[in-house]
Amino acid sequence: MSNFHHAASFIALLRDHGHGRVTIDRDGRAVPRYALTDRLDLHNARRAIEAQTRLHAAAGANQILAAADHDAPAWARSEDLEAFIARAQGIPLRAGGGKLFSPHQMGRDPRTSVADAWGQLHDIAGV
Repeated sequence: MSNFHHAASFIALLRDHGHGRVTIDRDGRAVPRYALTDRLDLHNARRAIEAQTRLHAAAGANQILAAADHDAPAWARSEDLEAFIARAQGIPLRAGGGKLFSPHQMGRDPRTSVADAWGQLHDIAGV
């Protein structure tokens, strides 16, 4: 944590080809379920992992950490970047593996989504 002020992160905003599902539990809370199984989505996610890694390295990172639950690989500047990318891309993109999230829910219907497919909020122009 003492080096946190030197940290940076990138997120990849991918346009999903597959889909997920949101249900409401008995307490009224939303329960999202999303399995990254679509071949195009998997391909794009792995490309994003590589691009983000290369961006960090090009920006001068001394260390890069993969976002994963368990046994996340780390890279140090003196190590082989290609080998790290291969290890990071090998992390399963599922529960217990690579971290997946959505910065906002996108869709066509303002009643069921926050933003449209281009990230524009439904209810506030220009955001």
